[in-house]
Amino acid sequence: MKKTLKIFWIFLFSLLIFGLSKNVQANSINKISMDIYIDNNGNATVTEIWNCNTSQGTEVYHPYYNLGNSEIKDLKVSENGTQYQTLSSWNTSGSLSSKANKCGINEISDGVELCWGISSYGVHTYNVKYTITNFVSELTDSQMVYWTLIPYEFSNSIGNVYIKIHTDFNIEDTIDVWGYGNYGGTAYVYNGYIEMQSDGRLDTDEYMTLLVKFPSKTFNTTNKLNNDFNYYFEMAEEGAEKYIDNSDNDLRRNIRCVFYNYFYIYIYTTYNYSN
Repeated sequence: MKKTLKIFWIFLFSLLIFGLSKNVQANSINKISMDIYIDNNGNATVTEIWNCNTSQGTEVYHPYYNLGNSEIKDLKVSENGTQYQTLSSWNTSGSLSSKANKCGINEISDGVELCWGISSYGVHTYNVKYTITNFVSELTDSQMVYWTLIPYEFSNSIGNVYIKIHTDFNIEDTIDVWGYGNYGGTAYVYNGYIEMQSDGRLDTDEYMTLLVKFPSKTFNTTNKLNNDFNYYFEMAEEGAEKYIDNSDNDLRRNIRCVFYNYFYIYIYTTYNYSN
């Protein structure tokens, strides 16, 4: 009888602990999809889809660092047909209710944070749209896209990241594309556009940086830098260990996916050299 009673209390205690652990679980990001359209002037329109499960906090945010000559503007957020109100300034200390159905850009010392209210706890699919000016840079010998799209030390790990970069013309599969920060992830030209994917979960000590070399005058960009492409390529490659996926050379051309050694992560992910 005593043994049976002891087992009962252990079982009851286990249920209590399990229930508490479910109630205090942190927010999770199941997937982020980014569609990046580059116009003829080298500006980008970005559309993101976030699949999240929230149980704490008041807001969701996507940071960008060291924008250089670029500006991020025209932020719009919606969910299930509800368009969020875009505020001229964002109060990060606001309450859950004050941020509900609202969004805004928070300026920080080394960049910006694109913010929107969680609105309510539970499962969410957020649709986020904004513009990045001067997304393409004109170099002395070519043009370049060089952006950290998912930064190091993101707020949460992400179950999966998918990024598509396209423009008004089909991007030739001879264009060189490099991906950095997620060992085993991919970055390549496919079917006229650039595709970048994480290798499953993207941990908070990983990131996703894209480097693309275009021929000169591909875009009518006015964002000029006084260095050649090799200057930035060597900067990106320093301290990097290459991972090349040869599983399907016909479909996955020009794959160069890189995992940075620990001591180089902070240096090369906090600076956006495309501007």
